[in-house]
Amino acid sequence: MAREGESSCFIIRQIEYLRRHEAVTGFEIGQLGFSMDGHCAFRLAQQEGLGIAATVTFYAARSGNFSPTRSSFLCHFAEDDDWVSAAVVRKLAGRLDSARVPVTFRRYPGTRHWFFESDCTDAFAPRAAELAWKRTPRFPKAGLPIGHVARPDSRCKGNSVRR
Repeated sequence: MAREGESSCFIIRQIEYLRRHEAVTGFEIGQLGFSMDGHCAFRLAQQEGLGIAATVTFYAARSGNFSPTRSSFLCHFAEDDDWVSAAVVRKLAGRLDSARVPVTFRRYPGTRHWFFESDCTDAFAPRAAELAWKRTPRFPKAGLPIGHVARPDSRCKGNSVRR
């Protein structure tokens, strides 16, 4: 398993590659992360100069300094999560609020960590997953074009979202 810093460096290299690609016309990007990938998405959003304008996370949180971010955030949380406690969510909310970062938190009643993962049958909550997914493509701030967003395959096995 790659360390967090190595994963971030890999993603930054991919962002730089895409910026050089002839099909890419803008600077701002959006990112989507589940669980540990969501944690990484928070870390990337905290870095200046990456052009991350929208960050969507599912059951993830991270502390740290959010004052450099230019991202807005949509954070989906389970109601009962052994991995991301209510205290951790409150701490994240405080950090984002202190940095005056636009954020929307969504908590889904009756859900647990991995509620979005259809192959995690003990946690999958179809109605909550559908609602969270409907909210996700509508989220990015104005001006960030979002084409068709395909619902990602299962994240339960730790796969990263790739498009």
